[in-house]
Amino acid sequence: MWLGRAYGSKADRERSLFTARKVKTEFEAAVRLNSSNLEARRDLMEFYLEAPWIVGGSKDLAMSQVNAIAAQNQVEGHLARAEFWRDAKKLDLAEAEYALVMDQKPKSVDPYLEIAGFYSHQNSVPKMKAAIDAAAIVNSSDPRLAYYRGVAGVIAGTNLGEAEQYLKS
Repeated sequence: MWLGRAYGSKADRERSLFTARKVKTEFEAAVRLNSSNLEARRDLMEFYLEAPWIVGGSKDLAMSQVNAIAAQNQVEGHLARAEFWRDAKKLDLAEAEYALVMDQKPKSVDPYLEIAGFYSHQNSVPKMKAAIDAAAIVNSSDPRLAYYRGVAGVIAGTNLGEAEQYLKS
């Protein structure tokens, strides 16, 4: 998985189709070696979504990874499906998946912060704040919360001084 990520960075920098093929090979190997590694499945799904077909990109293969993730973990499945819909520019479907994640009240801050990131790109401060507040219930000392609070403040355009302090912290 980590080798695939390293090749991915190199492929992006060099715009290399040859290296992109290596990314696919390594991510597929990571999933084959440990099919319960949801992080590796998510990386493979992202590759399938973003890569051109000439190096193995495929929406159908991406959806097969989404389904495999969902079969192992509901929350992670909804997050993967939301990313699939985001990539397809079907933001209403992505938002519906994020709502399902929020309803399940995950025990980790990471899903909430992924949702907050989505809503920051949508400039939806109330929904972003709801995700941040839910993350704070899980772990109020997570340092990433300050960043997302700062971003929400900047997007809202209110209390910019407070937003700046959050971002600086």
